[in-house]
Amino acid sequence: MGRLLRADTFWGVAALLWVTTGMMRAFGHLEKTPDFYLRNGFFWVKMGLFALVLALEVRPMLTFIRWRIARSRGRAPATVGLGALIALNDAEVAIVLAIPFVAALMARGAWLF
Repeated sequence: MGRLLRADTFWGVAALLWVTTGMMRAFGHLEKTPDFYLRNGFFWVKMGLFALVLALEVRPMLTFIRWRIARSRGRAPATVGLGALIALNDAEVAIVLAIPFVAALMARGAWLF
């Protein structure tokens, strides 16, 4: 269980870094203007994929918080529904793997409004 919770922490840190660096690149005038991103359809697809990952992560996140609380109180966490959490994780990984392909299209200026 400890490895699972460490992996969850890793995913959380990775998500924070992705969002932070993405916001800096999109709105920090580092490479392209914010207008380039806001007028690009693939930017919005990418944001939608990130939102979908976030929506899928709500249940696992709340479950892992409950597990951490139970462990801190010396109780064994209820691991009922672990298969559903694994399925959600698999879906999230598939979406995260699709994001760089969408980002590449976005960076090349495909689908500008």
